[in-house]
Amino acid sequence: MEQSEVFKNMEDAKTTILPAVIEDVNSNGFVLSAYLTRHKLVPTKENFLVAINACLHELTWTVKPAKLVFEENNAKPIKLESNVKIVEDNHKKQIADEAQRKQNEENARYEQLVGQTIAGYVHTDKFGRKVFSATETFQRTFSATANLMRKQGFLPKAIYERVLADRTAQEAADEKRRERV
Repeated sequence: MEQSEVFKNMEDAKTTILPAVIEDVNSNGFVLSAYLTRHKLVPTKENFLVAINACLHELTWTVKPAKLVFEENNAKPIKLESNVKIVEDNHKKQIADEAQRKQNEENARYEQLVGQTIAGYVHTDKFGRKVFSATETFQRTFSATANLMRKQGFLPKAIYERVLADRTAQEAADEKRRERV
């Protein structure tokens, strides 16, 4: 077989394996020639394809074939440390989410208590009679205090404690007025 025919067969084999591209270097020619000689194969297009497939890992590539890329990507060792870190991070996130859920439940409970504490206040006069206009005024005052504290970023528990203290102080003042009579 003439040298020009061998080069033509090699070029035909190269076009067959596209989009993979073998780099045009002497070492690739030596690898393929050695394979063909060792296996006593005639340098035809089909035999070059067999040699290319057999020598995938020994050839130098401009664009690697999909089979080689797949093998290289799957041959990478599993990073156990990163997997452990992912599990640890997920566990930490679950703990944080649970803590946030509990905090939200507690805040909702205290917000409810604030509303009940404000609504439960009834102002009485010195004779122990209910005075609804004064009740409304004091309830609005307690609500304004709670709203101001919310705007300032206080937690619902602190708001509840303040409203309860204000209500207790007002009830004590009402009781003191009744005792004078």
